[in-house]
Amino acid sequence: KYPDHIFSIFFILMYLLNIQSVRRLYQYILEGKIAFKGKLPSRQTVYYRLKFISKKKLSKKLKKLFGTLLVIDSTALKWKNLRLHMLYEAKAKVLLSFNIGGFNEAKEAEYLLEDIEGSIVLGDRGYWVMKLIEKMKEKRFNLYVRPRGKGGKRYLEGELRRYMYLKRWEIEWFVERLKLKVKLASVNKKTLTSQITYMLLGMQLTILIETLIQFPKLFRLLVN
Repeated sequence: KYPDHIFSIFFILMYLLNIQSVRRLYQYILEGKIAFKGKLPSRQTVYYRLKFISKKKLSKKLKKLFGTLLVIDSTALKWKNLRLHMLYEAKAKVLLSFNIGGFNEAKEAEYLLEDIEGSIVLGDRGYWVMKLIEKMKEKRFNLYVRPRGKGGKRYLEGELRRYMYLKRWEIEWFVERLKLKVKLASVNKKTLTSQITYMLLGMQLTILIETLIQFPKLFRLLVN
């Protein structure tokens, strides 16, 4: 009854207008504060359909378009057992993949680094897990992880590695901007998870659409 792109628009509006709940966005549309062409689905239908937009498929498309110098990292959210795990393109400044999960950075890294080829991936000390490093050697990308302890200082002695490691700050700045946009106070865990997920999916969809408008020939790459 309703095409998929209608529900993608909800994500994009939440990101661009910094609206952190579907309820509020829906209210603005009903009040005429936001123009919405066509028949508006019920709020229950919106909630239902948003669950079926695949983070993994969207991430795979972005990884095809952007993938030179990648940074993997995570940041703690309001609760001690909840972290936002991210894969970020440091040169283009694009969030390629994300997941909200626990503290096991190595386990989340395997999910984030799926479908990566021919890229350089940087990781901090939290990813210095030999099981992860050995497993990633089989993949078709170069993984650089700063070792723990004294090895970390020696790791940065090389000029190229020091330059690449400085690019890690791009993801730190991204996280700072994100936390300024998302209101963490007086929000339960489920609501916070939904807010961040909706906003980041909206960001990714916006970047994907803007890129394809600017470079329409890339659409063929995604189809193939």
